[in-house]
Amino acid sequence: MTGVFAEWQPVYAERGIATFPCEANKKPAVSNYAKFGLPESTKIVPRFASANALGFMCGRRSRITVLDVDSKNERILADALDRHGKTPIVVRSGSGNYQAWYWHGGERRAIRPWGSDLPIDILGGGYVVAPPSRVEKGEYQFIDGSLDDLGNIPTLEKRPIARSPQIADQPPAEWASKRKGDGRNNALFTPRRTSVISISCSTMHELRTTSSRNLWRMRRC
Repeated sequence: MTGVFAEWQPVYAERGIATFPCEANKKPAVSNYAKFGLPESTKIVPRFASANALGFMCGRRSRITVLDVDSKNERILADALDRHGKTPIVVRSGSGNYQAWYWHGGERRAIRPWGSDLPIDILGGGYVVAPPSRVEKGEYQFIDGSLDDLGNIPTLEKRPIARSPQIADQPPAEWASKRKGDGRNNALFTPRRTSVISISCSTMHELRTTSSRNLWRMRRC
C-alpha cells in the first residue's frame, strides 16, 4: 500500500518543493533533510514508500514562509491574516492548529516574536509537516486553497503591533521633576497612568517592555 510520502512527493516536486518523509511523531525519518534537493527527495521514495507524513524546509529552499498559528482559536488566525495579509493557502495541522503560507521574502525563523502570550511563529527556516500528512494527532489538511495556488501567495507583511509614540519614546512632562523619594513611583503606577500604558500595548510582553523603558528613563531624570 502506497503511503502519503510516495504519493505526494511527485506532486510537491512538480511545484519545485523537495520533501522528505516524516514519522508519526512529526520528526524527519531521514538525516541531512535540510540539504535535500529534488534529486535526493525523488531517490528515497522507494525506501519510504509506506511513510504517511512528509515535510519540507521553509525559507529559500522551498521559497515558502509559514506563519505558524499555534492555537485552535480561529479568531487568532483571523487577526494574524488581517495583520500580515490574506493568503490563499491555509492549512490545519493534525492537532487542529493553523499554518498560513506566504512567499519567502527573506524572513528567518522567529519563535513567538510578539511575546509568549501571542502563540504565533514565523517560519522562514526550519521544517514543517505538510498536507496531507497523517500523524499521531491527526491529519494535515488544506482548509483554504491547494498547491495549485502557490503562484498566487503573497509575501508576508511585516506589520508591527501598534504602540503609542508618547509612551514608548519619551516620559510625560509631569515626571520630569520626579526624583527618588519624591513620588516618582506613585506617579508612574497610578491607575490612570497604567491604564494609558496598557491600552497602548497589544501583548503582555510589550506592556512589560514599555513599563521597564519608562522606569529606566525616570532613573536618569
